[in-house]
Amino acid sequence: MLQTIFRAETQRRGGILEKSPETEGQRAIHENHSLQWAGHEIMPPSSFSLRLSCSAGLARVMKDPKIRTLLQAKAFVLKSKVCGIFSDDKGQMPSLWDVVDLPGRQPGEKGWGQKISAIWTWKNELPARWPDEIFYGKIPGGLAVLMAIDHLREIHFPKTHVPVNQCSPLAQKIHAVLRLDPLTSRGLRQELGLTERSDKSRFDKALQELQTTLNIARRNSLHDKNDTWVLFREQHLEIILAQ
Repeated sequence: MLQTIFRAETQRRGGILEKSPETEGQRAIHENHSLQWAGHEIMPPSSFSLRLSCSAGLARVMKDPKIRTLLQAKAFVLKSKVCGIFSDDKGQMPSLWDVVDLPGRQPGEKGWGQKISAIWTWKNELPARWPDEIFYGKIPGGLAVLMAIDHLREIHFPKTHVPVNQCSPLAQKIHAVLRLDPLTSRGLRQELGLTERSDKSRFDKALQELQTTLNIARRNSLHDKNDTWVLFREQHLEIILAQ
């Protein structure tokens, strides 16, 4: 799964990896020298200018600030409201990839390098550590994003949510299985009898449909080794009650 994601992102961005990831990921080094921005630690940029372009209602943050720690990444997400992870959706929004200031994989270095390892870790760790502040999900079109909870509650959910009974038949079956227990993608495929290679494409499409319509979410956990899916309302009931 990791290889598929990074291979797709490599193609989208014109090629940034020499080969597929070799390890589960490396935790980024957190640095201590910092200032304060939006109440959180952030490195002092050389030129702190935010060039904004209104496209699809979202601001694009260019170049600065330079992000090197988890807390800086948290502040960036909350400031941006919505940001891509490895992609900026062709300039429609800011992305972590564009602002994280850590070295890539060096010659002879094993694994992904500090930059990719940090971003991959932070995309899981941010919503797990601060579930009341940050949401991980996919927006229409399938792009994975991090989002401020207030934006999810006030703008994204009212605009994007589709009741599950209006989703595809396979999406409804997946949703029904998840009513019983959280499951990984592999567990869902086994439960539904969709274990053949020919089944993968339509399963992935239905799983993405449930994510983009805000009927399921990835479980916020620091301990899950693989993405584990839960009903959106079980993890974010307060969002639904606020509508």
